[in-house]
Amino acid sequence: MIVPGVVIVDRAWYLHSWDRFMIPKPFAHVTIKYLPKIELPPVMDKAEYENQRKRLEEIMQPYLKL
Repeated sequence: MIVPGVVIVDRAWYLHSWDRFMIPKPFAHVTIKYLPKIELPPVMDKAEYENQRKRLEEIMQPYLKL
């Protein structure tokens, strides 16, 4: 099982690293949002793994800041 989650802040510093690490500024409003859980089969072949990966990517895409 995977429970995707996002952290949303109104003010933050973003590091210029591969993951754009975020440090909330003092007194920033922070929201933690958990998305619907994804049930995974106990055993997956390569095709099923790729399908589940794409599903997770589609769920998270609206929350990614590029």
